[in-house]
Order: sequence, then C-alpha cells, then structure tokens
Amino acid sequence: MATKDEHLAKAKHNEACVAALTDTFWDWAVTGIFYTALHYMMAFLATKADHPPTHQVRISHIHRDRALKPIYVDYRELQNESEDARYLERNPLTAFSEADVIRLKGNLETIKKLVLPLL
Repeated sequence: MATKDEHLAKAKHNEACVAALTDTFWDWAVTGIFYTALHYMMAFLATKADHPPTHQVRISHIHRDRALKPIYVDYRELQNESEDARYLERNPLTAFSEADVIRLKGNLETIKKLVLPLL
C-alpha cells in the first residue's frame, strides 16, 4: 500500500503533467486533474490506514467521511468528466476545451483546500 507521502508525490507529479499540457490535449488534462484529486484523497485516507481498492469503494468512503463529505460533489464531477474523457467515443479535439480544464481545476483547488490541512 502506498503511503501518504507517496500519494502526495504522485499528486504533485500529476499536477505538473497537467500544467505541461497544451491545447488539443484537454482530454488528457481532464484525466490528469481527476487523478491528481484521487491521489490527494488517497493521501488523506492513508493517514487513516484506509486503502480503498476501487473507485466505487473510494467514492463511498468520501461520501461517508464527515471531513471529506463537503468535497464529494467536486470529486464526483472530476471522476465523471475523466470517465467521459477516457471512454466516450467523441472527437478528442473538440470534446473538452480550455474552459472545461479551468473549471475542473477549480474543483481540484476546492479539494486541495479541504484535504491538505488534514494531512
């Protein structure tokens, strides 16, 4: 199982990747934003020796945890948009835009503001 620090390092690595992406790769930015949030969540859960094995179990933990519940909707939106980016058969050049990435980075910032002080 990864440690809190390992999850934090992966989250920061993913954020750097998202920052390096430019236009025409908005779908990958959306996916990277979600996985950044996922690793911030996993860093928090690791502090509780909790290592959800699947996305569904992780979502359940976020929804049930009093500390995390306020960012449940932000996290779900990131997950849903990431799934759309990865699995919907749409033109990757038009499926997402810079505006989508900016909006979803706002969700990520909300998650970070809640989670980081808890670590």
